[in-house]
Amino acid sequence: MSKTLHFLRKLNLGSTLGMLILVIIWSAPTLGLLITSLRPSSLAEISPWWEALFNPLGTVWTLDAYEKSFNAGMLDSLINTFAVTIPATILPLMIAANAAYASALGGMLLERDRPKEAWSVLEPIKPQTLRGAQRSAVLMLQCRARAELGDFTQAGELCRQATQNDPKSADAWATYGGVLSREDKNADAFQAYRKAWEASGNPDHANNAVAAGTRAARLATGESKRALYQQVAEVAKQLAEKRGGAQGALAAGEALMGAQQYDDALAWFDRTGLDNALVTYYKGQCYLGKESWAKAESFLRGALQKGPDPALRRQIYASLGFLLDKTQRY
Repeated sequence: MSKTLHFLRKLNLGSTLGMLILVIIWSAPTLGLLITSLRPSSLAEISPWWEALFNPLGTVWTLDAYEKSFNAGMLDSLINTFAVTIPATILPLMIAANAAYASALGGMLLERDRPKEAWSVLEPIKPQTLRGAQRSAVLMLQCRARAELGDFTQAGELCRQATQNDPKSADAWATYGGVLSREDKNADAFQAYRKAWEASGNPDHANNAVAAGTRAARLATGESKRALYQQVAEVAKQLAEKRGGAQGALAAGEALMGAQQYDDALAWFDRTGLDNALVTYYKGQCYLGKESWAKAESFLRGALQKGPDPALRRQIYASLGFLLDKTQRY
């Protein structure tokens, strides 16, 4: 008995019976239509179709319904249907298959640093003939190939099309951000990388967004500079909260300092846990912004005692010179 039960459990009898019942329910109407079409209309009007199913030898079968339909022009309709549906099915499949092969080859060539050959393979593909994810994938490969060949204008346009085709594609936005960065369009690159970060939560995209945004903010002036730093700070804080660690907190502090949110910046610098020349200098810069001259001088002089590299040392002395000028200590 136990062996029988074990065998039935292995067969998963309940699921099998359930599936069989669903198949019967789904197929019964179609079977009924087929049987009705093969019976004389006089019988179909007075008796149900399943009587013929249970008594096939005693049932009169006929093809009159089909003969009348063909004579009434059904054959022409069928021919027209096949003429439309067969090409509409086969041609997209052929195009998609060829595009998939070319995309795979083009991607392989790009990975091997052969962009010219990759473009020769990818160029004939017409993205407008493709759909969905395949279209975005082809556009991004074409974008990468043009970018590697130095044609950033066309590369940017191809990436823009990819983001329009799939606005939620992190890969499309990240690729677009890379092209914009290589054109030194850092503000636009920041926006593209930020959308990639929002779409995927990938810390690499957030890092790229912070880097591009910081470059753009340093070159900006006035209110646009502050606005950019505020946007960068939001991304940097999200990254720091998600990933943790000193570098994330440092990036958040740098951005907040640029946005002139000095108290928040100081809090993030404390969260780094670092006590090196750079963090100490940044804290001095925050107190300069707050016009807390004594604290600013203490941190700046402290940074000098922590072995800054030559470039940072020059920045520290420049900040000290500014402080001494402001406090009229000529």
